[in-house]
Amino acid sequence: MATYSNVIAGLRLFASKAGDETHVGGADHDVIYGAPLDVELTARELELLESWGWHKSQECDCWCCFV
Repeated sequence: MATYSNVIAGLRLFASKAGDETHVGGADHDVIYGAPLDVELTARELELLESWGWHKSQECDCWCCFV
């Protein structure tokens, strides 16, 4: 399960990449949907997202975090 700081850190990273697209991809009862998979991320940013519990969802074509 994700911590507050890990969820927030991931959302802040996505917000820094979003430009005018500042909305969250969505949320369900146990998952937050973040940026689309095609957002440009550095190798370090990918490493950080994964360490924070964010993962790539091929089903939704976006980054997700279980909460």
